Amino acid sequence: MELFRNARLQGFVPPLAAAPVFNLRKPPAVVYTLDQYVEAGILAPRHPGGCATVHANDPLSALHRLDRLAQRAGVGPQPDLVADAIQLIVMIAGGARGRRVTDLVEVAGRAAGAYRLDPLPAC
Repeated sequence: MELFRNARLQGFVPPLAAAPVFNLRKPPAVVYTLDQYVEAGILAPRHPGGCATVHANDPLSALHRLDRLAQRAGVGPQPDLVADAIQLIVMIAGGARGRRVTDLVEVAGRAAGAYRLDPLPAC
C-alpha cells in the first residue's frame, strides 16, 4: 500500500509502557539542510552553544557516555574536554505518563578525577 511505503512499525509493551503501544514511523516528507535553517533564522551560524541528545540513565552516566563516544573515534579518554564542553544536563524521562524533567544539573568541571555536578532547583 502506498500509504505505508517505507514506514516501520514501532511498539512498546509492559514494563516499558503501562499498556501495549504501537505506532508507525514514516520517513520525512521534506528534508531541510543546515543552510536552509540558517536562512530561515532558526539557527544562527557560529553560535557559541549547542544542544544534543544522549541516552543515559542519569547525568553522570551521560558524561561517561559522551567520553566513550569520543573514544570510538580513536582518541583516548577525554573527561576534561567533556567537562569543559558541557555546561548543563537536562534528564528527561518518558513513559505512559508522558515526558517529564527528572534532573537539572550544572557541570562545574572536574575535581580529584571526578566530574563536579551541581543539582539545580526544579523550574
